[in-house]
Amino acid sequence: MSAPTPDPMEECCPKCGAVNRPLLSPGTGPHACKASCAHCGRFWRWISLLAPSERIARKVKARLEAMRKHPPSQKQLELLRALGDQLASPQTMAEAHDRIDALRRKGVL
Repeated sequence: MSAPTPDPMEECCPKCGAVNRPLLSPGTGPHACKASCAHCGRFWRWISLLAPSERIARKVKARLEAMRKHPPSQKQLELLRALGDQLASPQTMAEAHDRIDALRRKGVL
């Protein structure tokens, strides 16, 4: 007799050790639901209203916007010099990031 196929929705509670599907209850604010242990009630995590792809897209966009507000880091400037960048010093972290990526795609690093 073969072992039963595990349910991909089941998780192990870090508090009580029970393996079960999380109990979903209404969330607050930006969270669609609250996931908790169905056995002991311990909070596990918040469930977002957004699909994973949308959360990732928003995170990438926010990171780039933040990089546009700051000057390049010393490490970025050093790496650009090491890669042989001959252009004028970049004005933002985002510009330095793009140049580093372009140089890496060319196979400099």
